[in-house]
Amino acid sequence: MIPVELVQWGGVAGGGFSPVDDGGLRRAPGPFRSVAQDLVHAPDGVPQPTPDLDARSALGLRVVPVPGSGSWWCFSVQVCGGRFGRTGVCQFLFAPADGTDAWRLWESCVAAVASGDGLLPWGLATAGLPADPEPVGAADAKPLGGAADAVTLVRVLTGLVEGHDAVRVDGAETEVAAAIAGALRVLPHAVARERVWTTFLAAAPGNPRLPRVTGAWPAALRGTATADRVDRWLDRKLALPSTVDDEYDDTAAAVRWLAARVREPAAVDRYRPLPTIGALVSAVVENELWRLEAGQVWPALQRGEERVLRAENEPQLVSWLLVNPSRAVEWLCGTAMGLAGEFADTVFRLLVRENPDGLGLPTDDPVWFDRSAELARRLCPTRDERVKLARSLTGDVRALGPWFEALGLDSRDADLADLFPVTEAAVVEEVTALGDLGPRGERLLSGSAEPAEVLLRLVAAVPPLSAGVAVAWLGRVGAESERRQLFRAVLGRQRFAGQASGWLLDALRSTEDGGVRDVVASLGAGAFGPGEPPSLELSSLCVGIAARSAEPASCFAVFLDVVRAAVGETHRERADRDRWRAAEAAAREAAEHWEREYRELHRDHRALLGRDGARGAKRKAEARERKAEAREREAGAREREAEVREREVGVQERRADAGEREVDAEERSGRHAVDHGRRLLWQRNAGVVLAFVVFLTLLVSLALAVQQMFHR
Repeated sequence: MIPVELVQWGGVAGGGFSPVDDGGLRRAPGPFRSVAQDLVHAPDGVPQPTPDLDARSALGLRVVPVPGSGSWWCFSVQVCGGRFGRTGVCQFLFAPADGTDAWRLWESCVAAVASGDGLLPWGLATAGLPADPEPVGAADAKPLGGAADAVTLVRVLTGLVEGHDAVRVDGAETEVAAAIAGALRVLPHAVARERVWTTFLAAAPGNPRLPRVTGAWPAALRGTATADRVDRWLDRKLALPSTVDDEYDDTAAAVRWLAARVREPAAVDRYRPLPTIGALVSAVVENELWRLEAGQVWPALQRGEERVLRAENEPQLVSWLLVNPSRAVEWLCGTAMGLAGEFADTVFRLLVRENPDGLGLPTDDPVWFDRSAELARRLCPTRDERVKLARSLTGDVRALGPWFEALGLDSRDADLADLFPVTEAAVVEEVTALGDLGPRGERLLSGSAEPAEVLLRLVAAVPPLSAGVAVAWLGRVGAESERRQLFRAVLGRQRFAGQASGWLLDALRSTEDGGVRDVVASLGAGAFGPGEPPSLELSSLCVGIAARSAEPASCFAVFLDVVRAAVGETHRERADRDRWRAAEAAAREAAEHWEREYRELHRDHRALLGRDGARGAKRKAEARERKAEAREREAGAREREAEVREREVGVQERRADAGEREVDAEERSGRHAVDHGRRLLWQRNAGVVLAFVVFLTLLVSLALAVQQMFHR
């Protein structure tokens, strides 16, 4: 049972319209009596009814504060006329708001009024109300949940959702009472408490503080002054909500779902704590209305409704993704819901599975590049899954390489060669970063039929190579002509800035391959600019290479030309050196010739020694003579070499003599200048002395003349 307090005004013969204090009615505590008195006198409360009601009961429900007791439900009954007399009766039944469902209280009180012949029985004050009342209805009313009541209930709920201050309930008093009961059965506690619920208004409220849900004035009572005032007030305040007929409108669907649960209020118990009607609708849509139609997918996706994620709605979502992949990509990149994990993962998973071309990969958009890589890593947490995903894409594999790397796949992995085909541009980037060939470059060369041509193109595209790398690249080429072509290209890209000797020394020291060293020594002269001499260490190393080379002259000649040009040899000295070189070459040839002859004679001598001693002795003597002649020729060559050296010394001496002569000439010129200066100084001093003598002579003559004048 629900404990209640009951207060009544009027209804006692001879008592007028005043609080009933009869022994048959248990006296309510003072605070409740005070609240009832305030409601009677408040403009928007429960005023004394007028005789125009013709003994019809106007029922109402609201929440009121009771001093010292908190919030209480107040169910009111207003009745007048007929057997109730002209004074009228107002009843106020109070029940605790906390712990008492509004719909249970309403239905119990309506049933009590029906059983009490228009008023609440006084016995309720002692016995209380049943906690599980029978559904509200009357013999002449349509069953609750019938078609007419369902339409009325949908209109009431729609008006509440649309936020009208006043919502009118159409129908007779019993139908209105049933519709109010149905609405209270499916509404949250807070929504029920924020309104005043009445079957009809016994009087036009002055200035209502709370919004109202009310029925119209009973049709049988229209035409009276009170009815006219209430109708005018309703016309000003009420707006009849229209039923939304859009089959796929979420709000309308939620309202229909609520109306369909009027006979099973337990189905909405989970929503009772919600604060507003809007929160109720959202919760119903999110939790109960799971089926999506084609036109609902995009709005539901934008709002982030969880029903999008349901397996039952996957076909509709897939159909939408097949038609709108670009919109899905924009949603994934730019909206809050697109960034949410579960929603984004579902959309991306279906895009990959059903419409991989719709991903728009490869992409130039950095936002989608990063976003899609992040989603792919979440979708495929293991390496094998990511490899499978990468191989399922049908875009340009070469262009997808950076995206595959963003997934965490390694382009150097030999197992992924089909995903990372090597391009020369990629190898150029690798060499630029590493300074040498890396895994990509190795793969490119191993798969090329013309590695020399590939290396030539790389040399032209990459920064200048270090000496060690250049020599290593030469070692990858077999033919000498290709090596020479490649090394010329390497030298053409270098900017030595006076460091050519050091670079070439590093190159020669980094390899023991004789063929490579021959190429470097023979072509390295091209690294030197005009007047730039090679270092002594490099010169010595190149001479050693030339001496051991199969073609020493060809290896050494070019380098020697550079040395000559650098030290500025004269034409005469160059001619003398050429003659000396020719003589040296001739002497070496002669020595080699006579060496061979000697060996042949020695062999023949051994063969013939036992048979013909005299003949052998003769040949031996001839051999000795030829060897002596060879030695004489070699001595002559050495003498000629000494002469050349003497000439070089003579040239140096002549240069020294010329320098001494220039110094003597400068000394003679200086002496001549000094003598000339002395002569000029003597001439000037002699003139001064002569002038002084003449002046003294004149002075003496003048003095003598003056003396003679005085004597006279």
